[in-house]
Amino acid sequence: MNDDDNFNFGVESWPGYDDMVDQLKNLDELEYEDVCDLENKLIKLQQDVIKTNVLLSLFEPLSEDLEAVRLRKSLIEIEKSKEAEIFHLKIRDITEDEIVNDFKLYDCNYNLITYTEYLRLKDLWIKNKQISDDDLKNWIMKLEWLNISWSFIDKNGNIMYEDKKLLESLKNGDIHSTYLYKNIDSVINLPYPREVIQNAILIGGDTRYDSPRYCNFFCEWMKRKMMNEFMYKEVAEYIKKIKCLGNGKMTNKYLILEIVELKYGHIYNLYQIFKMIT
Repeated sequence: MNDDDNFNFGVESWPGYDDMVDQLKNLDELEYEDVCDLENKLIKLQQDVIKTNVLLSLFEPLSEDLEAVRLRKSLIEIEKSKEAEIFHLKIRDITEDEIVNDFKLYDCNYNLITYTEYLRLKDLWIKNKQISDDDLKNWIMKLEWLNISWSFIDKNGNIMYEDKKLLESLKNGDIHSTYLYKNIDSVINLPYPREVIQNAILIGGDTRYDSPRYCNFFCEWMKRKMMNEFMYKEVAEYIKKIKCLGNGKMTNKYLILEIVELKYGHIYNLYQIFKMIT
């Protein structure tokens, strides 16, 4: 953590921040579970700070602390498993300018979940358990916190302060607004495995991004992460094959990379893939 460069915007006065500072100073000594817990606490604090003044989001408070924590988490995961190294290769940055399934995505250049969680969700994706529309809707309706929050937002997570019908329904004690049903329908229509959608909703709730937009974004991120993993492994095998054909004499790494790009085109992180297997 760099006190001079990290814009904290008064978070020092927030409950629990002193403990976070102590953990950040000793980040290299923390166990994996403690690092994950610290990341979640920082995310929650960041969101609480931004809620006090939306303009603070322009400065990304606590961003350097979060970057340091995520780096530590990735290093521990790589130490535990060589396969995790591919997981931690960045995919191309996702931006909110992209629209997928009629939803804007979010700006993102980091992993949304741990490697262990990624493996669990990848398994659910591959199995693709069939869940009917009615069963998924009933599952969502049982989440009380979601029923409340999704009743007051549009599908992109914007709070509908100026909706007169919504305000009237609140006065009448009806939390099951039109927005809730529209939001549920928008999620049911997403083209992703149903169990992954369920997990995306729960993860969104844990990180306070509980909206259909985040659910769509998370599933799309997961899909791209899996596609990248497949591509990286295929390219890694192709590089090994080229080296074998050269009988060990093809040592010019740039020549190998050029041959790979002739077959696959430009590949993001190609040089990092090469370094991993050589």
